[in-house]
Amino acid sequence: MTSSRPAYQLSLNNVSMSRGRSLLFTDLSFQLSAGHILWVQGDNGIGKSTLLKLCAGLLRPSEGDISWTRAQLPVTANKLVSYQGHEKALKPTLTVGEDLTFWAKIYGHNPKKAKEHTKALEIFQKWDAPISTLSQGQKQRTALARLLISNRDIWVMDEPWAALDSHSCDIINHMIKAHIQKKGAVILAAHQEPKGFGCPARHLRLQTTAQADL
Repeated sequence: MTSSRPAYQLSLNNVSMSRGRSLLFTDLSFQLSAGHILWVQGDNGIGKSTLLKLCAGLLRPSEGDISWTRAQLPVTANKLVSYQGHEKALKPTLTVGEDLTFWAKIYGHNPKKAKEHTKALEIFQKWDAPISTLSQGQKQRTALARLLISNRDIWVMDEPWAALDSHSCDIINHMIKAHIQKKGAVILAAHQEPKGFGCPARHLRLQTTAQADL
């Protein structure tokens, strides 16, 4: 499957990040473009989630530069990237439909189309169900539906498979593979190596000296 997406790129140039007086990583550089996966790995507390937030434009680096471009022109991060953190950020009192309709409006899309995205994630039948009644897998899939709704080129995903059964993992894997086939790109933090997406994942193992296998 191909796509007519304009060429785009996320670039980090000599990025360093500190938390208080603690150095998380330093001199980190890489580029991510269409049809690629970057797998971020590292010990707990090393800065994986911080790096993802930097890539999504939610934090600024202590040193270095981050840029987002489309058709060789600079764009703001929110025009290129959609972020799903480790926390699902779901309101239990809302229904699935209410939550996803809200996000469709945030992204400027027709709320009616939000429901279509729930079919691939197998939460279509839960549209009118309160989020508090969903299983862990259903909650995760509801949260990840925001990535589909956003229609952004780059997905930034923090531990997308954490604490999920094999069926939910398979559904999420299919979702990621379809995005890559459409010339999307993915940055994800996970303990296990992502496989089966049609392209090898580039590996970035975070250390305080930002050693990377890129």
